[in-house]
Amino acid sequence: MSHHRLLGLLLCLAILGVCVESDAGSWLVSSWSQAGQASRQAGSVLYRGMKDLACLKLECCSASWRPANYTRLKQLLADNLVGQHIAQDMIVRAVRGHQRNVAPSKPLVLSFHGWTGSGKNFAAQFIADSFYKLGMSSQFVHLFIATLHFPDVRQAGRYKDQLREWISGNGSACHHNIFIFDEVDKMPPGVLDSIKPFLDHYEHIDGVDYRKNIFLFLSNTGGREITSTTLDSWNRGKDRQQISVMDLEHLSKLAWCSVCLV
Repeated sequence: MSHHRLLGLLLCLAILGVCVESDAGSWLVSSWSQAGQASRQAGSVLYRGMKDLACLKLECCSASWRPANYTRLKQLLADNLVGQHIAQDMIVRAVRGHQRNVAPSKPLVLSFHGWTGSGKNFAAQFIADSFYKLGMSSQFVHLFIATLHFPDVRQAGRYKDQLREWISGNGSACHHNIFIFDEVDKMPPGVLDSIKPFLDHYEHIDGVDYRKNIFLFLSNTGGREITSTTLDSWNRGKDRQQISVMDLEHLSKLAWCSVCLV
C-alpha cells in the first residue's frame, strides 16, 4: 500500500472516529436530559402522591377539608341565632356569593355589630364550622382578641408588624383563610391600619392573591343605636321578626355597620 493511500485511510478513520465520538456524545447528553426530566416528573408525581396521602389524615388547604357547606351555615344560623333573621340572610348571601365567585374583586369583609350576647361570636363560629371540617380548630381559621393579643397601647407599632406578617404568611400558605378580629372597639388605635392593603381591590400583593380570604370584625360599637332602633319598632307594635333591612338602613349607611345584630 502506498504512503498516500495509507495516509488517506488513516484520515478517514480519524474522521469516522470523530463522527462516532460526536454521535455518542449527543446521544449521551440527550439520554441524560431525558432521564433527568423523567426523574423530575416521577419525583413530582411521588411528591403529589405522598402529599395527597398525608392530606387524608392531616388538614390541608384543599376542598376535601374545606366543604364550604352553605346549607349547614344557613341551618346553624337559623337554629342558634335566635331573633336575627336579617343577619342570617345577609351572612348566608354574602358568604355564598363571595365563595362561588371564581375571581372576586376583593376579600369578603364583614363587620358584626351589637351588644354582648347578640350573637356576633356565634355567627363567626358558624361560618368557620360550615366552611372547615375542623371549624374553629382549623389551622386556616385565625382568631384575634383585642384584650388578649393586643393589650398594650404602647406596643401598637409592634402589633402592626406582627399582624401584617401573620396574615402575609398564612395567606401565602393557603388562599382560603378566615381571619376573625374580636373586640375591635378595644383595639389599640392604628393597629388595623396595617392590614388595609389585604382588604382592598388588589389582585396580588407581593405575588400573593388574598381575594378568596374572609375577614370578620366583631364589635360592640353601635350597640346603643341598634337597641334603640329595635325598641322603637317594638313601641310601634311591630314584632321583632317584622323588622326589615329598611328599618336598619340608617345604621347600615354608617361606616362601622356591615351586619347589625339586633
